[in-house]
Amino acid sequence: MNPDRLRCAEAALRTVPEDYLAVTPEAVVVVDNGHSFHRGMHVGWAWAEDRRGCFLDFLSEHRMAGMSAQRFYADGTSEHLETPASMHQVTGDAAKDAEIERHFFERNRASYEWLRARGLLPPETEPRGVVGFEVILGAYSSLLSMAATGSVLLVS
Repeated sequence: MNPDRLRCAEAALRTVPEDYLAVTPEAVVVVDNGHSFHRGMHVGWAWAEDRRGCFLDFLSEHRMAGMSAQRFYADGTSEHLETPASMHQVTGDAAKDAEIERHFFERNRASYEWLRARGLLPPETEPRGVVGFEVILGAYSSLLSMAATGSVLLVS
């Protein structure tokens, strides 16, 4: 198992309360782009590389806690990734408020598009919080990948 990926996955999963996790660092390591849904919590991840080496983009969202996303590097550093805002300022000036709201929606639309394109959010057609066929198929594929690496044993 790739130790750099494992360090990234462990750091990312530490940001989510244990009771809301249904995925292990080892599963995140072997699945290049995946999602997990458990107790109202969605986590999405995607691996990539840049000049610094491998990194993990990781998103967690829950209806009560909101959404957060970070990029985790093997050297232990991380950086915030932009996520949609849940609210915006209201000034009481109709013209100013209309401009603030326009900017708010543009920024959020761009954030959702980038997160979806990066694979951190399920496709727009996939209802979040509901396990659909693609999620089940993805989990099955992940399980087969883990079995191939010997990190899990399949028993019939």
